[in-house]
Formats: sequence, structure tokens, C-alpha cells
Amino acid sequence: MAIISKFLATVKRNIEFPVIVLFAASFGYFLLTLGLFSLGGFHFLPVVMGWNLFLAVLPLVFSMLVGFAIQNNRKGFAAMAGILWLLFFPNAPYMITDIIHLHLFEYSGTSGFVQNMVGWSWLLYVSMGILLGITTGMMSMELIYQRLVQRKGRKAAYTSVLVISLLSGYAIFVGRFLRLNSWDVVRPWLMAQKLVKNINGFMVAFTLLMTVYILLVYGLFHLLYSNSPTLNKSK
Repeated sequence: MAIISKFLATVKRNIEFPVIVLFAASFGYFLLTLGLFSLGGFHFLPVVMGWNLFLAVLPLVFSMLVGFAIQNNRKGFAAMAGILWLLFFPNAPYMITDIIHLHLFEYSGTSGFVQNMVGWSWLLYVSMGILLGITTGMMSMELIYQRLVQRKGRKAAYTSVLVISLLSGYAIFVGRFLRLNSWDVVRPWLMAQKLVKNINGFMVAFTLLMTVYILLVYGLFHLLYSNSPTLNKSK
């Protein structure tokens, strides 16, 4: 209980306003997800979006745990939280692929765009989830980046971001096309078999595409973050 109290005290002392907003917005989205599920119709969509957003929020939690562990000189705990962050971070940029679920609805016809509020409402719902998931993920990346700069230097931090983006791009391919999850690492032999069987040109191209996407989104996030006196006041 003592370590939990200490963690909560550290969070209260160091947590930034954007993180609070992200958690609040994500919680609101979960409530919306439950409401849509209870209303019926397209049940799988709110389940998918709610679950994927939950997985996307976890990296932000783990990145905060890394900072807490480092501040309290708990190297083992920091390493464990860092590994968990790395495993779950791809779930955040992965959410961009959830846009494919909008194929369920028609948005244009022979006479122009369809005036149907059902389809447009789901478009708004899916896009909100994607935005929240990616934003929380980029915030977690920024927190990890800051820790790396403090401990390893800016050059090592930039290199780490590049490597993490490449690994995450591949993880998105693995998640979307091979249907493997972060926790499948506990079954390394089965996972390795699937990975080896699916080494091809499309895998390479898709991985690089997602890597560029992650780097562009994070680069924009980092640029806005580092130049905002409100956001980086505690750095």
C-alpha cells in the first residue's frame, strides 16, 4: 500500500494537464461506447473501438510508471514498465487501421453524398476513437522520449524513437493481418512461426508505410509539445 500511495503522490505532483484531459476524454468515450452498445445495431463496432482505445491508453499508464520508477531509483521496475510500454505502444497507432470498419456504411451514391445520419454518426464515433488513441500514444512516446533525453542524450533518444517507430510499424502489420496481440509474446514459438511464414514484400512495404506515419504524427506532436510553454512547463 505504501508504494501505491507514493505513486499516487508522485502522479499528483508531476502529472500534466494534457494527460488529465486525455484520460477524461477517453473515459467519456468509453461511456459513449457502452451507450452505443446498449442501443443495439452494429454491436461489434463499439466493442472493437472501446477495447482498442483501452489498449491504446495503457502505454500512457506504463510511461508514467517508467517516470515514477526512475524518480524513485527503482531500475528493475522501470525496466519492466518500459518493456510493457514497448509491447503495448503499437496499439495506439494501430487504431488508424480501424477506419476500415466504415465500409459498413455508404457515404456516396450516384446522385452525390448520402444524407444518412446513421453512417455519418458512426464516422464521427470511429474518428474520435482513432484521434484519442493516437494522441494518448504520442503523449506516452513523448514522456519516454523525455526520459531518454535525460538519461542517454538527445541523439540516443532520437535513434530510439526511430527504432520504436519501425518496430511499431511491423507490430501494426502483425496485429491487423496476422491477428496477433501484445500478450502473444508469452507464446514465442507459435508467434515466431506465423511471423516467418508472412515475410514478403507487402509486409515490408506496409511496415515502412506505418513507420513513416508514426514518425510524422509523433514529429508533429513533439513539435507542438516542445514549443508550448503550457505543455512543457514541467520538463
